[in-house]
This record gives sequence, C-alpha cells and structure tokens, in this order.
Amino acid sequence: MLIIRLFRTGKKRQPFYKIVVTDKRNAASKGRFVDEVGHYNPITKEKKIDKEKILEWIKNGAQCSDTINNLLIKEGIIKGKKISKHGLSKKKKEDEKEETKQSQDKKEDTKEEVAEVKETSPEDSAKEEAKEEAKEEAKEEAKEEALDDAEGKTEEIKQEEKQEEKQEEKQE
Repeated sequence: MLIIRLFRTGKKRQPFYKIVVTDKRNAASKGRFVDEVGHYNPITKEKKIDKEKILEWIKNGAQCSDTINNLLIKEGIIKGKKISKHGLSKKKKEDEKEETKQSQDKKEDTKEEVAEVKETSPEDSAKEEAKEEAKEEAKEEAKEEALDDAEGKTEEIKQEEKQEEKQEEKQE
C-alpha cells in the first residue's frame, strides 16, 4: 500500500522534509520512494506542494499520513477534519466511551417514546386515515378528469380528421 509521508533530510537541528510517495513497509530513512511531490521546511515555514501530483496519487489509492493529511487540509488541497496525531489519555478514552454509551441510551429511549406515542394515540391514527382517504379520492378524481379530457381530445381529433378527408374529396 502506498502512503504519502514526510522524509527527513538536512543537518542536525536543521530539519528539512521531502513529501514523498512510498510503500508503507519501507522505512522512512532508507530513501526509497516512488515519487517526490513537494518539500517542507519547518524552520522557515516554506512549503512547496505539487497539488496535481498529490491529488493524482490519492485518486490512485495512496493514503496520507496524519501529518501530511493535516498539512494538506491547512493548505486547502483536500477537505476534511484534521486528525489528532497524539493518542488520548486513558481517562479521556474512558470519558468518550461513557459519552457514546449515554448518547446511544438516549437515542434508544427517544425511539421507544416515539413508538409509544404512535401506539397510544388512536385519534391521531383516525385523522391520518381520513387524510389518506381524502388524498386517494382526490387522486381518483384527477384521473377521471384526465381521462375525460383525453376522450374529449380524441373526439376532437377524429372530427378534424373527418373534416380533412371531406376537404380532400372535394378537391379531387
């Protein structure tokens, strides 16, 4: 699988990164990569990114590392949310799990309440049935009117054809 990531070059305490497309299994320090699509200097904040190449590689299935994904979003090349590069602490993970459980419980409770309300209101169901019957009657009336109009048009067309035939006979 291909990945777009940073390849560090430069001196000690003077980092300079190439943005490269490489196989995910290759070590970042080996220097074996498929394509170079830009560079980034974190000291001077200089960035040169080849947008067309990156979009082409992404279309072909290359994945972005978290850092590159955030960099591309910041530059406006791709859209989406930034990815957190650092893991959450155990306490925050537990808090998130509890929040998701609570939100799921709330959703289930609201679904049950809605179901109960629908079941316990016979007056509403009678009103809905009456509305549906009225809609069906209106549809039937519209169909009948359309048929009547169509029949009237066919009669008019037949009369016009008869008149044309009579005129042709007179001309001959």
